[in-house]
Amino acid sequence: MNSAFNINQATFDVISYNIDNYTNKNYRTEGTLVDNKYILITVSGFADKPAAMEYYKSFHSDKIVRNPSGSQILTFIIGKKNLDTLGKDKDPERYRLFFVEKYLKAESNK
Repeated sequence: MNSAFNINQATFDVISYNIDNYTNKNYRTEGTLVDNKYILITVSGFADKPAAMEYYKSFHSDKIVRNPSGSQILTFIIGKKNLDTLGKDKDPERYRLFFVEKYLKAESNK
């Protein structure tokens, strides 16, 4: 975890993006430092999986989140059950691979 990456600033950037682009959606954004290893910023409150996928496709972290430290940012959709598993596993890179295989490739094959 890069100490130059500011969790409060990053969470604020995501909240600002949501306010600017999804004013009527009431998405909830929360930032958490996990075991001093990585920062988990979650956005919740999507009506369904297609709404979450639409958000995912429009969210470009490199343009939205200030990241002067150049820290790696992984973005993915995760349900409650898998979020609980990630909380135990603590390996967001492994979940990201699963997400790409299970959801993005399936989405592109439609």
